[in-house]
This record gives sequence, structure tokens and C-alpha cells, in this order.
Amino acid sequence: MTNYSDDRSFTDYVHHKLAIPLIYQKLGWQQAQVPAYELQQLDLNQGVDYIFTNLRNNRPIKVQERFREVSYQKYSDCTLRYRRDQNADPRKHKSEFFKINADCLVYGITNGYKTPDKREQLTGFVKFAVINLRVLFQKIDNNQIQLKETRF
Repeated sequence: MTNYSDDRSFTDYVHHKLAIPLIYQKLGWQQAQVPAYELQQLDLNQGVDYIFTNLRNNRPIKVQERFREVSYQKYSDCTLRYRRDQNADPRKHKSEFFKINADCLVYGITNGYKTPDKREQLTGFVKFAVINLRVLFQKIDNNQIQLKETRF
């Protein structure tokens, strides 16, 4: 099982090396310059990894990112982490789903592996999606999508 710092390190690498040139630049989104401490607080408290400006309308976009390695390419879904029950701090068991205040989720499957010794081989995405979280959560609020918790 992975931990937060491993996931964060991989996501940061993919963000800078792949997502900026292959996703955000093509969308016309420019990353806003936000101090590292503020980004950390946004991530921990609101599930926001980055803030971009949509250059077409000059509006801010709060983004949550989730990147996976190539071994996930067989799946046609994307995930928002719901719980981290293995965390020693019980206050951190509920994860991004409960706190997310991002406008969209950028979810991608890379064409390589996440271990630090293999990251240099990453050159792109097998697939990616940009999901409007406002629409998703509106559908949850309207019971058009229902969540049922199951323990295995």
C-alpha cells in the first residue's frame, strides 16, 4: 500500500513533466504562482493541488490531480480517494472526497511506472480525463448518483 508522500512525489513529478505540457497548455490553462505553504494548506484542507487561470476567460480553476502508473491502464474508471484507514492519525482517515473544494479533477494513467528509478522513462499518458467536480457533486447532492459505503 502506498503512502501520502509517495503518491505526492509521483503526482508532482507527473504534474511538471507531463501534465503541464500535455494537458494544461493545450487547454489554455496557466498555473498560478501560489506560495508552496499556501498550496500545501489548500491540499491538506480543501483537496486542491494547484490553481490555474483559464486564459480564455481569465477565471481561476482549482485542480485536484490524480495520476496512476501504466499498470492501471486496463481500468476505465477514475478514483477520488475516500478513506486512508491505515493512517495513524484518526483525523486523517477521511480523505480528499470529504474535503475537496476543487473545480475539477485531472486524472491520468501514465505510460510508465511510479517508482523513482523508473520515472525518467515517462513520456506521456495512456489516457487522461478532466472531470468537472461541480457537476459530479451536484449530481450526488440531487441523488442522481448515490454513494453506499461497503466494508470489505
